[in-house]
Amino acid sequence: MTKKNQIIVHQAFYGEVNRRSHGCVFSTVEDAELNTFLTGFTDRPSAIPAGIVMQPYYSAIAHGKYYVITLTFPDHTAQRAGMVFTHVLIIAIDDIEYVNNLDYLFSHFCKTIPENKTSIQELIIPISALEAKETLNTFPEYVMQGARELANGKLPMLFCGESELFIRLITSVWAGIPYSFRAKMSFTAGFSTTNIDTSKTVIHFQKNLEDSLRNSEFVSDMDTNLVEVNSTVEKCILTPLADNQFEVFIKDLNVDLNDWSILQLCAKAYEGYQNYLQLNNDALKQLIRQLAKISPSRNNGKSIKNKVISEIKQRIDSSKERNLKSLKNLPLDAFDSGEDVVADSVNSFAETELTKLNGFNDELMSEVIILSHNDTQANWWHTAIKSALGNSIKAGHVTGIQNIWKLLVKSEDSLSVVLSFFSKERKYEGLLIKHIPKGIPQQIAGSFAKEIQKREWILLHSYLIRTYLTSKEALKQQLSLEKKLSLDSFEGSKLLVKDVTDKDLLSLAMETSEKFFIAEYAVRSVESPTLLNDLDIRNQIWLSIWTMALIETDNLEHGILNLSEKVEQVLNSIPESMEVPDEIIRQIANSEYADISELKNRADLWKYFQPNIRELFLEATANALVKTISSKGLAGISIEPELTNYISSDKYMTSLLNTYRSDMNTVLGVYEYVANLKDSLLAEYIKYYPNNLNDVQSARLGNLVLAKRFHLSARQIFEKAKHNNSFKVALTKCQSIADIGFWDRLAWGGLIGQTVSADSVYSELLRIAVKLYDKGPEDNDIWKRAGGEISKLHNHKTREENWRIAISLLRNGGGGKEISVKSLIKEMIEDHPNNTELKEIKKYFK
Repeated sequence: MTKKNQIIVHQAFYGEVNRRSHGCVFSTVEDAELNTFLTGFTDRPSAIPAGIVMQPYYSAIAHGKYYVITLTFPDHTAQRAGMVFTHVLIIAIDDIEYVNNLDYLFSHFCKTIPENKTSIQELIIPISALEAKETLNTFPEYVMQGARELANGKLPMLFCGESELFIRLITSVWAGIPYSFRAKMSFTAGFSTTNIDTSKTVIHFQKNLEDSLRNSEFVSDMDTNLVEVNSTVEKCILTPLADNQFEVFIKDLNVDLNDWSILQLCAKAYEGYQNYLQLNNDALKQLIRQLAKISPSRNNGKSIKNKVISEIKQRIDSSKERNLKSLKNLPLDAFDSGEDVVADSVNSFAETELTKLNGFNDELMSEVIILSHNDTQANWWHTAIKSALGNSIKAGHVTGIQNIWKLLVKSEDSLSVVLSFFSKERKYEGLLIKHIPKGIPQQIAGSFAKEIQKREWILLHSYLIRTYLTSKEALKQQLSLEKKLSLDSFEGSKLLVKDVTDKDLLSLAMETSEKFFIAEYAVRSVESPTLLNDLDIRNQIWLSIWTMALIETDNLEHGILNLSEKVEQVLNSIPESMEVPDEIIRQIANSEYADISELKNRADLWKYFQPNIRELFLEATANALVKTISSKGLAGISIEPELTNYISSDKYMTSLLNTYRSDMNTVLGVYEYVANLKDSLLAEYIKYYPNNLNDVQSARLGNLVLAKRFHLSARQIFEKAKHNNSFKVALTKCQSIADIGFWDRLAWGGLIGQTVSADSVYSELLRIAVKLYDKGPEDNDIWKRAGGEISKLHNHKTREENWRIAISLLRNGGGGKEISVKSLIKEMIEDHPNNTELKEIKKYFK
């Protein structure tokens, strides 16, 4: 700002013109637009109430490039009643900053209406004459009250009193307010509350109009007691600053001066800024709000704002400012990079607090985190707090997670909010489990457990519920949840089951029939066999427990008292619709208890067994029956079809005959008591039987073979008897079905007690002859070569008939002088030297 030595003040007179209207009488400035404005402004503002005599009054207003101040008198010399005369001082709007002593300017007003209304000229006033008088520290109470009204923006302010006191008020205020506000200052006279000009800053009512203001607030000149200036606003308005720093402050911030109420805020902000380094934290934050209010654009007042923002940042960084909540609504968008700067400090502070090893302020952090989450209108502060918590969670440092646990258990609200910052990833569940604290409040633990169900943090859920439930109830609830969520790992239940007693675990299994409880009890029984001592075969749960224990131990006798009794109960319960697990049946089938030969309802069981299992029971039972047959016999005992069919199978009988290859009594017993056994297998057994038979055994064998019509076995007995005399008795019993042919009878007549008849011998010779010489006796001249006469033969239809006649001739001595049976056989042997039949039959004709 360029300093001036002087300013020009133009003058004008406005009053009656041409004896009929109000207008410009004379002016030292030629400006038609200004003249038009002043014509209206200098006229009386309203009618004078009846009985009231108008007193001279002052007015002022900015218009365009001018600021005008007027003094108006009632003109009793005018032709028209009620006319006024006004003396106007006109100043360039930019020069009002030099006018610090308004009294000096007022001194140039005429004291009365001049006689010569055209003798005025522009005033040239040295700046030195306009400088402020000595600064005062005391003012009349009404002045102080007026200053406060202006600062509060209660406009227009109504003043009632004498003119000289009104001027005292105006000049006092004018001296101290910033230049930028002087241009906003306007005042005039008022004569009625019904037509107050609300566009003015101050309205002056003359003293005798006080009654008309009884229903309005106004400043009265009655209280003239001197009062000391104390408040910031009063100082800024009433005490002019020598270096105009308040004005500089307002200009730097580019304060919008349309509202007088902002003056008070500017004054407070200026006072705070003057000592911002010494302000306490709350006052510093208040200064930030004030600056944002009076200068909302971040492009204004950067130097001032940066200093204040840097100070709040420094205090946050050094932990001198710990009230994070109080920073939440700071209007930092009015500061260049203010949000980023403070947000960074808030974020850093919060992260540092969350990772404190000692002295962690859970009360503070819980409150700000809840606010950051719940506030509907989020800003930089909310983002900073959320980021701090999120980063601490992601970092996963021991202290950080331990402090976060303190927040989780702080309150229901804190739990819900803090948990919402956790990703659903399982690694965060692991972090929380790893650092879970002792002594979590039951109510919090319950709420926490409920909250994490939807996250499927099942293992953490188990840790939590065991803090407020009995081990039995906790396990029951945990398993129910894991099944509901279709989780097959049961990791939480596996953790909790370790705390449950054997008794409670069995109780849970019986109450719920859950496979998990059954399996866990069975697993425990592997190490503690006595857990199976109370096995109740009639209870399905016990059967399931036993089944799983068998899978683990593969030992039917493990932990079971009175096993044979238990097995019998199990097998007897099967036809009674008891659902016996396959594993139990399998284990029994592979044990000594597979022999069910003594079981009363054995015949009812076979249809309930699976084929492979039934095979094991049949084998064991069959073997037992065979032993019984061998030792006692089975007189009076029936064998059901399933067992009969099994024993009579090739596989079983082959094995049995091999097992008892030297025990004829057992084999005979089996064949005697079991139907449908094969002749071929017994024949094979007889063939390779290594021992001799006593007469009883031999007779028993023969009778058996004859009774069952076992032709193959009878034949084998015959073959065996050829070389083993102990089989002769058997042969005598069954030789009738042994199919002993001609040659055998021929060769073994003595053995079988029978001789071969001549008819049989000649019949056999006939058969051989027909077979070897199918063209008849003339074939190959066999008859002739044997010495027979061809003429003795007859030509019949078939060659067999020819041979029958030829053999008949030989038997009766006919056929020729030289031929005989011996000569015929001899010639045949010549033709067929390897034919055993010829060699055998030759022996008969020795």
